Amino acid sequence: MSSVFRLKPRGSPCWHNLNSVYVQQATAVFFRLWKILIIMLGVFTISVYAAGSFESISQPDMLPLLIKGLISLFFILCAGYLMNDLCDITYDLKNRPEKVFIGKIITQSAAKYVSFGFFVLGLTIGIFVNIWYIGIIVFISGGLAIYNFFSKKLGILKDIVISLIVISIYPIALALTLG
Repeated sequence: MSSVFRLKPRGSPCWHNLNSVYVQQATAVFFRLWKILIIMLGVFTISVYAAGSFESISQPDMLPLLIKGLISLFFILCAGYLMNDLCDITYDLKNRPEKVFIGKIITQSAAKYVSFGFFVLGLTIGIFVNIWYIGIIVFISGGLAIYNFFSKKLGILKDIVISLIVISIYPIALALTLG
């Protein structure tokens, strides 16, 4: 049966069974979103710490900038994960075919456009935060692009690029609060 949902036989509870491949793909997408939300929570927490208190962050002049910055970061991170899935699709099809959703849920062409659109949207929103924030976000976007396009060729530099991207949450948080 090719449908996503399959009814259980008569007499059993009225629960639906999901096709296991779709469950694994949905779980993979969920965990990517979960990782993004954890990173955003880290940036928010560091921003509160850098501002001195939650009351400082919730001031009318700072809260809109923080919200714009977090939304911008969300789109940049989503674009980065999607780009990573696009660049590693041949590797993932060999090693984790059940978790690949590009080509199954979304076409490769659509994924490229969505990834590019998310980058553009994230950078555009970042412009409205402050000059320090947009500088850091451009740096992170470049780092994500370098990592995704050249990670197989970077060797030891791959670890350096990842380290720079990971530690960038501190300058992001400071740019959001001190900008």
